[in-house]
Amino acid sequence: MKEKTGSTLINSECARMVMRGMFAGAPDDVRALADRLDRALPNNRTTEMALCLSRLSSLAGPAVNEEIAALEERIRQKAMPDAFMAQWDLFMKLYGFRGPGEIDPASPGYAGEPRLLLAQMRTYRAASQEGQGPVKRFAEEQSRREEAYQLLREFCRKKGRLWERLFMRTYTLIDTFGGIREDHKYYLVLVTSRVRTRALAAGERLASRGQIARAQDVFCLSVSEIQSALDDPDMRMQSTVANNRAWFAGMNRCRRYPPVIDSSGRILHPPLRGEDEGDIRGYGVSAGTARGPARVLHHPAEKEVHPGDILVISASDPGWTPLFLTAGGVILEVGGLLQHGSIIAREYGIPCVVGVPRATEIIGDGQWVEIDGESGIVRYTHSSLAGEDSPENDARLPAATERAKRD
Repeated sequence: MKEKTGSTLINSECARMVMRGMFAGAPDDVRALADRLDRALPNNRTTEMALCLSRLSSLAGPAVNEEIAALEERIRQKAMPDAFMAQWDLFMKLYGFRGPGEIDPASPGYAGEPRLLLAQMRTYRAASQEGQGPVKRFAEEQSRREEAYQLLREFCRKKGRLWERLFMRTYTLIDTFGGIREDHKYYLVLVTSRVRTRALAAGERLASRGQIARAQDVFCLSVSEIQSALDDPDMRMQSTVANNRAWFAGMNRCRRYPPVIDSSGRILHPPLRGEDEGDIRGYGVSAGTARGPARVLHHPAEKEVHPGDILVISASDPGWTPLFLTAGGVILEVGGLLQHGSIIAREYGIPCVVGVPRATEIIGDGQWVEIDGESGIVRYTHSSLAGEDSPENDARLPAATERAKRD
């Protein structure tokens, strides 16, 4: 796996660097075209998962708006149309082990907790009915990418045959290998799900012997502790489970780790980078501008994200992808060009800014914000209730942001 994904990652990222260099000094409109070349790439398992989910939402029809518990029961009883059930079974076979927190063996994935999936299906269907569904957006970005390729090829041809050949070869590398870079995460999570299955089997055995209270408690034990308990049926692990769970709970209370700790152990808070008074500057990773109400989330199932919302989260994994495809823009507290959220945002042409410290704290849920995915600027703007775009209605960052800058 590492031989496959490592080489494809190097090829695709080096090709992107070459492409950026080729057009670094070009006019703005040409650079804007070049920015489309890595969008809606083929063979990306994460975007394929989202498209499969979108097809599920279409096949579900009006039933997708039923109560989640009732819809879950209908699926369990196979009381849905045959076409839907066939697509559901395919999704679970290919992606059922994925979901929020998927790198953690304790995470049940979509197969274990399908309610989040059903809620996302509802969001997808609503977006599709408004003409903003993932399948349509992906197809539009594909068309824009192909159009940009033809225009840039003509631009390069005017600069000489060698320049055109370099452009074509570089684009081929991006098109061929760009999407495959997600394969390593797919297979890593697949292996993690197999570890989960083995761990739960051990947990069932320990629970049946009274060594732990329930099978899921096995995820509060280390591998060596599990093996010791399996080897000694008289070993009681309840106190070990309790101690480990308390330690995990303490770690989970830490919302984020400090970016800088000096040699004396002092935690330093780098100032937020601003352009104008009240602006926050992060790092633009997917060009474009977007304006809309901020939707601040700490978990994908926390609340619905409506088309046009600006998603504000700490970090992302593939469990967040369905929400990306309905959002108008994305703000991430951490990440870079190769972060999962950055890649998905570029795939769908969604403006995205990363590296905005404490964004989930200083941006209020529902507050209207504007983001620039090229410059990395985030600013508060007028409320939709104001009804006008005049500068008089703009509201800069509140005092909480100013305090964060001074910390």
